[in-house]
Amino acid sequence: MRRHKDSREKLIALYQALSVAPQSCRIDYRRREDVASGVKAQMEFVWPRISGWRQQLHDDGLTRRQKIEVAVMVLGAVINVATKPDGFWSWHWGFGGWLTLAGWLSYVSGIVEQTIIRRDVERLAVVEREALGRWVGAGAHADYFWALRDHVVRLADAESNGDFEAGQEAERKIESLWVAVQEAIFCRSSGDPFALDGVGGGSEDKE
Repeated sequence: MRRHKDSREKLIALYQALSVAPQSCRIDYRRREDVASGVKAQMEFVWPRISGWRQQLHDDGLTRRQKIEVAVMVLGAVINVATKPDGFWSWHWGFGGWLTLAGWLSYVSGIVEQTIIRRDVERLAVVEREALGRWVGAGAHADYFWALRDHVVRLADAESNGDFEAGQEAERKIESLWVAVQEAIFCRSSGDPFALDGVGGGSEDKE
């Protein structure tokens, strides 16, 4: 609750500083804030997808699936050989043969799925780097970008898990961090890193 109150107080102080700032400063601030806000909106959609796909690639469940598929192929081959109608090296499309084929197709589809996911992650990683460049160019700190990513991912995880408390906490941290971003942008626009010191501004904890 105290963090939320502090964020409101800092936002009021920021608006007070903007109200007395030169017009050129206000115009530059709005331009920079629009860029940072656009990055924030874009990455709030991108970050959970990157996190989810990376988790899927490193999930032990995927390894277990592959082990099961290999086991199915081996079992099918054994059954096929054991029920061979003629000759040890013969192959026929009985139950064992179809079981082996099913295991092989599932294994190959899993490899293809992993390849597609890796390409998607690489593609979104490029989007992330470009977004970081625009974010820093707008006057926001790179540390805030990565802190925002962490909070956005936590919020997405909390929502998917139905964890209301964790979701609220993540939302509060995102709100506080965004106020800090706005403060940093104003200081960049004003050309004075201490522009908010006299009106109650200050940097926000990035944790």
